[in-house]
Amino acid sequence: MLFVLISTPLLASRQYCDISLDQKIMGLSHGTTKKSNLNTGLGSAVGITTSELNFDWIMSNEPEHSQSIGLNTLYTIINFDRINPMTNGHLHTWGLPIAGSYTTNETEVFYDVTPGISVSSNALKNPELINSESLQLTTSLIVQKKHNENLTWIYGFMSDYRFGDYQLYPLAGVCLEPAQGWLLQLAVPDFSIQKKFSSLFNLTFYISPEGNKWHVFSKDLQSNSELTYNSIITGITAHWSVTPSIELNLDLVKQSKKVFNLVSDDNQLISADADSSMELKLSGRFLF
Repeated sequence: MLFVLISTPLLASRQYCDISLDQKIMGLSHGTTKKSNLNTGLGSAVGITTSELNFDWIMSNEPEHSQSIGLNTLYTIINFDRINPMTNGHLHTWGLPIAGSYTTNETEVFYDVTPGISVSSNALKNPELINSESLQLTTSLIVQKKHNENLTWIYGFMSDYRFGDYQLYPLAGVCLEPAQGWLLQLAVPDFSIQKKFSSLFNLTFYISPEGNKWHVFSKDLQSNSELTYNSIITGITAHWSVTPSIELNLDLVKQSKKVFNLVSDDNQLISADADSSMELKLSGRFLF
């Protein structure tokens, strides 16, 4: 298992308590969210489909220090009914994560720096349109400090778009193993409870913020704007280790407090929340 939190965003939940770097990995996923009402007063609705393909490669793996590089691709389709955004709704986010860890005594430090681009599909077809507004830089620094065999303190920071505009924000909490097979991530902003039934199967319940921003262009490429989406996700992941090198995850996720900010094709600013909806997501990881 590679950086399940940092450099492989295939799992819907963010895991601070189960981070390791010991293998090369390829991952893919596909998720579909049921359409829900978009509260614009126009009888609008919105649905989301996502597909991911990610790779990570080990650069070094020493007892005191490990490092990996990767390639993350996220393809998002946002379908709007009864409104016409300044984009066809086909959105791409590509990242190049550089992640690593340091270990000293009872403390482990995990870091990630991911430069990337986040644009509408027509920008990829016309790369001269990509500029500084298309760029992203997400980061994280997570410290695990062992208190005893069952409790580990975690703290650090992250920077991304999960709370709307780009923000640097803290994370803090504890990793608690109250009994064999249980792992509680009692932390903010990402909370989770995992129950391991065997070495092959576990269930994880989680609550996390989620969001992204894209630099989008009109069909004629003459206008551009930003499209943002944010929500709170509450879900459960069923994880199955099919073989030592193949893992499957099935997520059932409720997306709530959904907010969209976009510009229409006639240059009208639209900021609207949407009703809660359910997402079904299937992901697989291949370890080498």
